[in-house]
Amino acid sequence: MHNRIFPSFLLATASIVGCGQNNAVQPEEALLPEADLSVQQIDFGEVEWGDAKTREVMLTNDGDLPMGVSDILLIADGLEENFTLSFDTETLSCPDSDETARKRANPDTATGGGSDTELDTGGSGGEEDDSNVFIMDAGCELPIQVSFVPVVTGEVHGSFSVETVLDEETEDASGISDPLYYRDPDGFKKVVLLEGTAIKGQGNIVVTPRTLDMGHLWTTETNTQYISIMNVGDGDLTLDEPSIESDCTSFTMDTANFDDDGVLPAESSTVIAVDFAPESLDAEYCTITITSDDEDTPEIEVSVQGNAGSDPENEPPSVTLHSPSVGYQHTSGSPIVLELSMFDINQPADTLFCKVKSAVLQEIKLADCTPEDESGNVTVEIETELLDAGVDTFLVTVTDQSEKQAYASTTVLWMSGYPESDDDGDGFGDDDDCDDSDSNTYPKAAEIHDGYDNDCDGAVDEKTLGSDDDGDAISEADGDCDDDDNDTYPNAPEVADQKDNDCDGTVDEGTSLYDDDEDGFSELDNDCDDSDPTINPAQVELCDGIDNNCNGLRDDQEDCEEITSEPLIIGGIRMSQTAIGVGESTTMMVEVFDEDGQDITYTWQEDQVLTGEGHTSIDNISAAAITWTAPSELPSGDDGEIFNVTVVISDEDGNQDWIFDEITVYSEPVLLYQNIYPAPDIQSSGCSDDTPDDYDYSMLVPCMPLLAFSLARRRRKQTKA
Repeated sequence: MHNRIFPSFLLATASIVGCGQNNAVQPEEALLPEADLSVQQIDFGEVEWGDAKTREVMLTNDGDLPMGVSDILLIADGLEENFTLSFDTETLSCPDSDETARKRANPDTATGGGSDTELDTGGSGGEEDDSNVFIMDAGCELPIQVSFVPVVTGEVHGSFSVETVLDEETEDASGISDPLYYRDPDGFKKVVLLEGTAIKGQGNIVVTPRTLDMGHLWTTETNTQYISIMNVGDGDLTLDEPSIESDCTSFTMDTANFDDDGVLPAESSTVIAVDFAPESLDAEYCTITITSDDEDTPEIEVSVQGNAGSDPENEPPSVTLHSPSVGYQHTSGSPIVLELSMFDINQPADTLFCKVKSAVLQEIKLADCTPEDESGNVTVEIETELLDAGVDTFLVTVTDQSEKQAYASTTVLWMSGYPESDDDGDGFGDDDDCDDSDSNTYPKAAEIHDGYDNDCDGAVDEKTLGSDDDGDAISEADGDCDDDDNDTYPNAPEVADQKDNDCDGTVDEGTSLYDDDEDGFSELDNDCDDSDPTINPAQVELCDGIDNNCNGLRDDQEDCEEITSEPLIIGGIRMSQTAIGVGESTTMMVEVFDEDGQDITYTWQEDQVLTGEGHTSIDNISAAAITWTAPSELPSGDDGEIFNVTVVISDEDGNQDWIFDEITVYSEPVLLYQNIYPAPDIQSSGCSDDTPDDYDYSMLVPCMPLLAFSLARRRRKQTKA
């Protein structure tokens, strides 16, 4: 429902002038106040979260008469907590140096700031009343300090308003109203839009990998791997020089990529080169410590190891016994000479070790051997005095640094002939040979992967690719990728041990050491959900109830970003004029901030009273800016009325915001420059013929009523915290 407006003051008539002398002053034209703001919009630019940036806005009374200011307030747009507002009327600057004028414009207690400022009134001569108004005389300027102090991150919008009011209560002894202050006649409320972008300059360290396996190396080999240090935050990260334990003599670090000041800028990275040059074949373990000013993870340890655990890439050595051949007869006292060659793909051949044992002498060692060079060739002499006459099996075993072995064998008849029942020439007859038709099969022979019981012990292919050497029921021929480890076999459960337990070619998948979602982070790298690539330490925290960046905080515990933001109307309905005359028009518009940038739909609504009268005031109800036209005459027939205007905005997701405001319509066109004539100076001696014959006392009445205006109250569907 619209409001009726009636003039209640500034009505003067000729009847107040009695008989007697009248020293009336000729009327002089005076200009009503105009509240002028030096800017209509402020863009603070980028401001660090927790810092502040301040701009000054100058409020000026551009009229000739005193202006009443009731409110200078931040508007509750939804993000107003990011801005502050302050002013002090002691800083008023006025062209009139008269002390009385200064007091009128500068009451002692009229200071304010924020969204709940209350202003005290200083009247002529410094007197005060009960309303929240202060007075600015003609030409006075008031500096207003507006600060952007972000408490959230990202793009922020806000606004503040200045509202002027008219004095309706002052009355002199003769009963004639003499206002102490006036308002801007057609701009009761002026709005300044605010915007800025808050950036949170905080480093966030991510180190990967957290474990570094340098592999298995011989003492002459060197391996280099890298540790990556990333700053995934939006501020600088300060790093201390990485440290390594003093007893880690086989590991060295190269920190040449570190800046001298140790500062790693936002969204940048650096690397540490780690070298492993083993001094022995023993397993070595070490810890590298990286320290930063990241409050969440100020110290991170990286575990480094070399020659530790099983080596999935290690292959067993091989050995070939070139001579003597199986069934060799030796009848002299000279040493028996064995010619061997051995090879290992993982280490130099001259680092392999071999030994020769006698089967007859209960596997007593007959000789040790090591190749003289990397060719792997070696000659071994067996002294005959160590042997018993008869047939014997010489078993050669070659061992590498990982304790993997290879075997070869031959048979020797020392001072003895072949048994009559020896059909395959290996020196063993039917009584001892489990297959006298195969010269590769005889007691204590080296087992080979051929499906036969070569050593005649009742087992087939043991210690070969076809045997299950670790007891997990699967041989290397059946797919066991490490037949020395019973935790490793096809379809075995994968555990975090840096081994390919399930023999699928991938190490540690599905464990804390593996990046299962391929986002660059494993659980050991602080990935709190390794099944979701959108959750890791480098992610931005979203307002979705999930700890997206894995820092232990969720949503409102830190500055999260909206996924689907709700649109906000900034600054209310802004009008080029807040009061117009019948038949006149004004423009109205709304500023909308939608964080996710969706298209906005606008719906303006007419005042029901005007709709009932058949008047269309809005030219386009779906536009962001409209032209509002007043009716040619007021429905009530009064001197003025207030009409409601409402706008509803919606984004693509159906989120809404709405607001209403009021516009005043006078019964006469608005004149920006109104003539206000002061009452004549009436003398107590009575009437006088000196009163000008052409004086028009009707001019004591302003050309149009100055209407009281109740401030629009903002209604919102909701306010963003």
